[in-house]
Amino acid sequence: IRIFSPAVLIAHDITAADMLDIKRENILGIVMEKGGTTAHAVIFAKASKIPIVVGAENATELIKHDDRVFIDAARGCVIVNPDIVEEKEYNARKMEYEFTSEKIGYAGRIRPVTLDGKNIRIAANIGVISELDLMKNYEVDEIGLYRTEYLFLNREVLPSEEEQFT
Repeated sequence: IRIFSPAVLIAHDITAADMLDIKRENILGIVMEKGGTTAHAVIFAKASKIPIVVGAENATELIKHDDRVFIDAARGCVIVNPDIVEEKEYNARKMEYEFTSEKIGYAGRIRPVTLDGKNIRIAANIGVISELDLMKNYEVDEIGLYRTEYLFLNREVLPSEEEQFT
C-alpha cells in the first residue's frame, strides 16, 4: 500500500503484512470495515500513534475520495464531512488528548521506585524495529517480547538465524 501524501486510509481489511508495507508518516488515520480491537493492524496503528476505527460497516462504499473524515478512536466512531459544530468539538477533543498524552509521556519518564528505594525495570513488547524509538521516548529499560513473526512477512526468502537474532 503506497500513500504518497497525508491521508486517512479507508479499507475493507488491512493485514499485518500490509501494515509493515505502509509508509506510516503519511497515514493520518485508518478506518477498516473488518477486524477487531486485537487485530494486528490495530496493534501496529496504536504503536505508531495512528488513530484507527475497526468494524466500520460499508465504509469503503460510503466514504468518498474527497470527503473530510474525522476519526474518534477513543469512541470508535467516524465522522464524515463534519459540520462547524462537530469540527470545533473534535478539534477541542484533539487538543485535550494531545495535552493529556504529553502529561502521560512526562509521567512515563519518571523512574519507578519502590517505597524502600529499589528501582523497577520497565520492559516493552515490540513488533517492529521502528518501535525502538518509542522505547527511547519512554525510557524503557529492555525489550520484554519481540514478536519475531513479523520478520517473516513480505519476504520471498526466510530470514537467517543471524538476522532473527540481531
